Amino acid sequence: MTHEKKTGPDDDFSSSGELFAAIMNHTRQAMFWQDPNLAHSGCNREFAHASGIENPGDMIGKTLFELPFEKKDAEFFHASIQKALSRQRPVSFFEKKICLKGKERPLNIKFIPLNGPGKKESAGVLCVWQDMSEKNGEEKKTAEMKKKFLQSCRLAALGEMTAGIAHEMNQPLSIINAAAGGISEYFSTKEDGGVMKKSCDKILRQLDRVYSITETINSFARKNADAPGVSNLREPLGLALSFFRERFRMHEIAVEMDLERGIPPAGVDPQKFERIVINLLNNALFAMREKAKKAPAGYRKKISIALSWDPFGKRVVFEVRDNGVGMGEETLQRCMTPFYTTKKMEDGMGMGLAIVNDIASEFEIEVEMESVQGQWTACRVSIPAAVQKP
Repeated sequence: MTHEKKTGPDDDFSSSGELFAAIMNHTRQAMFWQDPNLAHSGCNREFAHASGIENPGDMIGKTLFELPFEKKDAEFFHASIQKALSRQRPVSFFEKKICLKGKERPLNIKFIPLNGPGKKESAGVLCVWQDMSEKNGEEKKTAEMKKKFLQSCRLAALGEMTAGIAHEMNQPLSIINAAAGGISEYFSTKEDGGVMKKSCDKILRQLDRVYSITETINSFARKNADAPGVSNLREPLGLALSFFRERFRMHEIAVEMDLERGIPPAGVDPQKFERIVINLLNNALFAMREKAKKAPAGYRKKISIALSWDPFGKRVVFEVRDNGVGMGEETLQRCMTPFYTTKKMEDGMGMGLAIVNDIASEFEIEVEMESVQGQWTACRVSIPAAVQKP
């Protein structure tokens, strides 16, 4: 008869080290354990990998200060282990920053005092940690998704609000439109009514612009399902520039124009392209006015406006460049975000470039922003051609 050897209560902690290590190697948490003299007794694979230990066996018997920890981290582990041993209960830390393989990591750490079976004296300490970097990254992504969702809700609410405002505006505008049309028709029959007819026709054209603006605001938070329009960009560009000529003159802004001839029609609604131009010119005007407040006496405000054909990409390119205040890196990265602005409340709500970006996404337009803070800003709008130029 053979007798199975039984494990008695007098077996010390180190005799079961191999079995203990085999069990610990199957966990995703990093673990290492030390004997009562605070000498390293072993670790699992996760700890070895996280700490950059190639041969864990070589660490047996080493002190904490001989393990691959920075001095301040080794001192923290040493003090925490002594605290757990003296209290004879676990000691925990949440998101403690520990440097591992040259990179600081947030760790949830627990130091657990170990007692031998049936013994009151300590058998060592088990240290367990979990790297929270991955979890924090997931939480950050969740928070970002939540932020985007809330932003979508705000934009939806903005769409509903502006739809109501547009509806209320359209009623008096319709009355004005009908009255101006009637007066224009009346004076068209009079020999001396030319001046009045021209004035009424101007009112009617401006009313069309107001209708276009309210429609653009409505479409900002609500994508338009209509097929993209086709337009000769010189026409809407001319209309937009007519709105700024007097303002450029009043603010003594030099305007350089470079409009290439023979450009094919572009695949964009003309009224929406006009809104792009107006928003970009508004931003340029503001940037130059702001710089003029602090610039030396020799500063001359200048804006360059170009319309060209890209034969390689088969796209029509519109570009606005100003020598205003420019943008820093953070502002440049966020300038297309709705409601983001560095302006005072009375100077704008941060919707100009957001509207440009929204129209761009609708018509497969590419928008590139470049800027040097304190010097200049350039915006390049690239629009697919409706008809390819031979």
